[in-house]
Amino acid sequence: MPSKNELDLEMPEKQNINDIKEILLNIQNELFNIGTDLTVVPGVRYEEMRNTYSAYLVYTEGANQDGLAGQRPVWRSINTTNVNYFPSVNIKYKAGENLQFMGAYYSSTARPNFSDFSPLIDYAADNGTINASSNPYLKPAIAQNFDLGASLFSNTIGLFSANFFYKEIKDLVYSIPSYMPYKRADIVNAPSDLLNRLPGLSYFDSTFLFIHQSATTSIPINNPEKAFIRGIELSWQTHLWYLPGLLSGLVLDLNLSFISSHTYYPYFDAASAVKDTLWTTGHTRIRKIDYYQDYKTRPGSVLNQPKAIYNVIIGWDYLGFSSRVSFRYQRTTLTGLDAKFSLADTYYDNVLLVDVSLKQKIIGNLALFTNFTNIGSHVDDYFYTSPNGNLPTSSQTYGFNAQFGVSYNY
Repeated sequence: MPSKNELDLEMPEKQNINDIKEILLNIQNELFNIGTDLTVVPGVRYEEMRNTYSAYLVYTEGANQDGLAGQRPVWRSINTTNVNYFPSVNIKYKAGENLQFMGAYYSSTARPNFSDFSPLIDYAADNGTINASSNPYLKPAIAQNFDLGASLFSNTIGLFSANFFYKEIKDLVYSIPSYMPYKRADIVNAPSDLLNRLPGLSYFDSTFLFIHQSATTSIPINNPEKAFIRGIELSWQTHLWYLPGLLSGLVLDLNLSFISSHTYYPYFDAASAVKDTLWTTGHTRIRKIDYYQDYKTRPGSVLNQPKAIYNVIIGWDYLGFSSRVSFRYQRTTLTGLDAKFSLADTYYDNVLLVDVSLKQKIIGNLALFTNFTNIGSHVDDYFYTSPNGNLPTSSQTYGFNAQFGVSYNY
């Protein structure tokens, strides 16, 4: 047993901790709570990324046995640094016992794939082209997000919510086609900062490009055109306990998202113009034709953004038995884009997946379960569009799966 003096020594220290907790709680309430119904939570995140990307420069020639053009691949490393701040504000207002409104603003990021960052360049020496090139100077795409929603709860309705969202994205990574690095000074009709988004001659092999001045490549850049995504999400979760008899075990979980998106995709259109007229010996007139890169754009949806996603779960619980049937439907999604011709765009076809999960409690914590996934053996289909209908490009088959087992929770 501690002595009385020991107890006296311990009590003030514990009391100080409690006082500090109370002070911090009061500060939090004063900063974040405005009255009893409104809560405002601001925040900011700082991010600094220091990266080193390494890859080879290779010179290929298909006629040679090893596929190389007689030059050894060159290994190089490139260092980059990106600094970003991500502010946010979250607001919640309690309008009644069962009704509340939410709003949020926050900044977020999407980073490129490593294949986009890698400084790999493949020069085709046999035909004077650039087979592949990436861009280690890419920056993360930054999105400004705005959300506004409301939720309603009651014993009969369950939980119903509606949320509106809007995103404005800048610097979205996009692979621009037909870029001629040697003629970057001849780009016309482009945004003022485009050259800062494209690697210059110092990034490429200037000797190769001097010999093959018209060599083109598709290269990832931060798109100077902004992208916009907007939509609404509806959600309803409920237990129909008030229905008669066995129907009282029904449960529903519905989630519907309707999405629209829009951006512009740039490309280079090679063009020519007569700069002036020269006179040669004998007073022969020769027209001098100069080639330049005309910056153009075409509108389109944002890549990999479906137009709608529907998730429906229907369940039934009775005594120790539990069942769930889930449906997931996703509308056609743009997966690849041809900058000039919309008929060359590629799509991921509509998706409908059906899964079933069953569970029967045996005794105590012991239960039997079975799961069936991809009932109907849906096939992922990809296609081009054409005036005569869809032209399939590939299909991915995952098949039907069934799982049986015994579970014990402890």
